[in-house]
Amino acid sequence: MTQRLDHRRAQAMRRFAEFFTELKGTFREREDVLDQVALALLAREHVLMTGPPGTAKSQLSSAVVGRIRCEQSGQPSLFSRQFTESTVQTDLIGPVNFKTLTETGRTEHFTDEGMLGAVHAFLDEVLDGRDMLLRSTLNVLEERELKQGTRVTKGAIECALMTSNRYLAEVLQDSRETLLAFVDRIAFVNFVPRGFARSESLDAVLAGTVGKHRQPLRAPLSIQDLDVLQAMVEQVEVPAHVLTQLRELVESFEREQRLAERADPHFVPTRYLSTRTVVRLGKLLRAICVFDKANHRPERALRVELDDLGLLRLSLLLAGPRTADIEALIERESDPRERRQLKVMAREHELFAQCLRKLTLRQPSLDPTHPAHPAQEEHGAEPGTPRRTIRDTRPEFEALGATDTDAEGTDGHAGAAHEAEREAEREAERLGLQLVAESAAALRAGWLVSGADDALHVARDLAARADALTSTEAVGEATSNTALARWLRRRALRELVVGVQMANEPGGPSPSCPTSTEEALRVSRERIARMQGVLRLREELEAQLAAHGAASHTGPHGAGSAGRDAAHAARAPAGRDAAHATRESPGRDPWHAARAPASGATFDPEGDDDRAFRAGLGRLREALRLWWDAALRTRVQETTGAAERDDLGAVLDALDTVRAPLDALDHELGALEQMVGGADDGGPREAFGITVAGPRLRPLVRAAYGRLQLADRRALVTRVRELVTRLDKLTLGDAVGIDEHLAWAAEALLRTETRTPSIPPITDLSGYRELRRHEANSAASAVLAEVALVLLEAEGLREGATLDPADVAACFEGQPEETARALGRSDLDRVERAMDALELWWTNAKGRGAVLPSELSGVLLDERALQRFWLECRLTGQVFPAVRAEASALEQRIVALKGALSDAVAAHERHQAERAWDELLASIGDGPTADERR
Repeated sequence: MTQRLDHRRAQAMRRFAEFFTELKGTFREREDVLDQVALALLAREHVLMTGPPGTAKSQLSSAVVGRIRCEQSGQPSLFSRQFTESTVQTDLIGPVNFKTLTETGRTEHFTDEGMLGAVHAFLDEVLDGRDMLLRSTLNVLEERELKQGTRVTKGAIECALMTSNRYLAEVLQDSRETLLAFVDRIAFVNFVPRGFARSESLDAVLAGTVGKHRQPLRAPLSIQDLDVLQAMVEQVEVPAHVLTQLRELVESFEREQRLAERADPHFVPTRYLSTRTVVRLGKLLRAICVFDKANHRPERALRVELDDLGLLRLSLLLAGPRTADIEALIERESDPRERRQLKVMAREHELFAQCLRKLTLRQPSLDPTHPAHPAQEEHGAEPGTPRRTIRDTRPEFEALGATDTDAEGTDGHAGAAHEAEREAEREAERLGLQLVAESAAALRAGWLVSGADDALHVARDLAARADALTSTEAVGEATSNTALARWLRRRALRELVVGVQMANEPGGPSPSCPTSTEEALRVSRERIARMQGVLRLREELEAQLAAHGAASHTGPHGAGSAGRDAAHAARAPAGRDAAHATRESPGRDPWHAARAPASGATFDPEGDDDRAFRAGLGRLREALRLWWDAALRTRVQETTGAAERDDLGAVLDALDTVRAPLDALDHELGALEQMVGGADDGGPREAFGITVAGPRLRPLVRAAYGRLQLADRRALVTRVRELVTRLDKLTLGDAVGIDEHLAWAAEALLRTETRTPSIPPITDLSGYRELRRHEANSAASAVLAEVALVLLEAEGLREGATLDPADVAACFEGQPEETARALGRSDLDRVERAMDALELWWTNAKGRGAVLPSELSGVLLDERALQRFWLECRLTGQVFPAVRAEASALEQRIVALKGALSDAVAAHERHQAERAWDELLASIGDGPTADERR
């Protein structure tokens, strides 16, 4: 029985994972939306999809709930309805049973024909319904039953997918009280933007819908599969320490939301954090455990772990585009409503990630009998749950009072900061000034910067707190307020520099795993978006500091040495006395009190900021190069494996598919380099495509030449022209030199050489034709010379230069001697065989008394065979210098034969002319004979 259950579970998990993996391949950049739907199905919750029309929300919904079938009936259990102003309750619940109404006066509904009668529901344009209808819908969805007086009708509904073409930020702002309760009762809400962050996503959508390779969705999933998975969800254990962390996460996120709302009037939180929300999040952790087990870690136990808290963002936030894509969407978008919604999402994602990282991670003790640390019990920690701490040894922490021998380390700083915060809060209560409390919180955030936190998020948090301080109007506190904001902004700038200098930029993928273009592009977008965020925040902070008369650093973005001196003198407050001095000396800025650097400190985050950012950009570029190198390798394997052996363009097909995203990334990397004042090495910037493909192109193109099988030598010219054209189209024409092209083309020609069969002695035209039929149709020298001209022409077009005859000759000077001699000797042998045949033919003709037979005359005079052979020899000597002397000797032989033939023909013609005169004179009388005339 257990074996059968395990098999059924494994089958359900596999089919569940395959079902959504296939959907993610069809609906590009909708991964988080589909993960929301997957979790909703597991947890029996509902999903609301918002966004402008035309974004395939309905199509995605149908592709999910319309394809989940019952194993018995083979049909989906689905209720569908579009909401309008005229939609009424009976449209959702089911029609009224008029027989019962007329006979008893009681109202009953045929609920099996309404939403309660189906396992899944699709409700389109749900926010277009009237308020009363929305409340009825909420009751049915939440209770999954219909209450009619004393009668309660249970329903089968488990999961409803709802859509709306409205922007949630506008909906909540315009009708917050009406719709907040509606949104709060929906576990998963998302926003589907009208565009894509990456052009290739739209390309994939077009190829999948109208292209010739479009594939229908095939992966099956049944209602019974979901029943098995939902039973597993009920068995998941949720440890107490995880629930504690959940409570801390929600409380922290709610605080940060309030702070962001005060700092930015345009920020409208999209989720209402009620007690119901928190309880639902705790239940969702069970579904997240099963979701992870089905998709990623089948070996994990049915027990929630701390890492599962991260996926709560799918319910706690307005989901949709992934964090790395939001910035790109904002850059592309011009519609103000869309931009506003995306910016709200970006801010919420940042706040959630920040709160998640700041959790005090507790793990259950392995030994339940191990006594708790007294300090833990004092602070209310669970017995036996050690706190995970990170020691920060940066100079600014040491200068705040710690030394290298300080046994308490970072905990000592934390204690001092907590004490300062408590004292400031008591003062705020005494004075009734909210500003002081906010200043204390800002000061604590500036002091307690942990190396475990992401530098960009820390800097953004500090900048947001600075903005909140400067936006707070407090009479008599303007000087201190502005000074503290300046200090926070400088700390934010320092965090960015430290983060860039000390970041351990992840490298490339595993060489043993195939890397798709989509994966490489996703990683690139994420890392570039992060660097863009760093540099944009840097510019904003510097602009704000400059506006208040304080420069941050030197270099292209600074304001000279005076600004640097001010920046060095403004690292941290000198202490609480300096803070009090603000009130005593309004004209003095206590936050600018100088402090000496920590003794023995060797790390200088206040060095050349531009150099630090350029170095960080260089590391980013190298990391991306590794990813794209792996993606290129995967594409080449796929392309060459399916290509014909003589397809020279097969490798370029791989390059072609990779090049388009590389061009886009090159543009983005170039923009980043402009923001930091140029490349790290100070030299000219190399195109990213050449950085990636250049080192791989030469061996790949050589291998492609090596696969050529040429039945017709002249086809090589066409192939090379196609190759060069495609390389130029990929802006990679200069990646392979002309000498290399010619050497590889010569090797390809050498492989076409075949042994000429033995031919009987040539005595007539048919024998001569038979000999020439077995020879190569073109001389290798002629083909290679034309290849050289093609390459030189392409180079001239790239450089805008005219061709020089000397360039042509120079192309053939550096050829490998062995290959050049073999091809040159082959061309000369071909001419020598023809010469032998012509000489033998003429000799035989003279022996029969024929000075120059008409057929031989046609070959020599009409076809100009000797002239062509002489030109071939001359070209062979020029193209293959290794046989130049032999070619010259053969030229002389051709000239000698031509001379002998010319003399013989001239003598024969003179003889014929004399005979004609003799006959003429004989006919008109006696006259001198030819001998007498001579």
